[in-house]
Amino acid sequence: SGAAPSSSSDIDIVEEAPEPEIEIPMEDAALVAGQTGVDIETAKQALKETEGDLAAAILRLRR
Repeated sequence: SGAAPSSSSDIDIVEEAPEPEIEIPMEDAALVAGQTGVDIETAKQALKETEGDLAAAILRLRR
């Protein structure tokens, strides 16, 4: 009585994405790389991990 259908194939679950892709501007990556001495890819990764927070990314890479 009033039970939900067992099939949920018509519902897209967005939360299952392993890692939402954050677009990191090249200027931000270059700034972080310049401040920390790492390469652009490492700087981009730090920015993704800090959700684009420049200060947090720089602090993380300086540790």
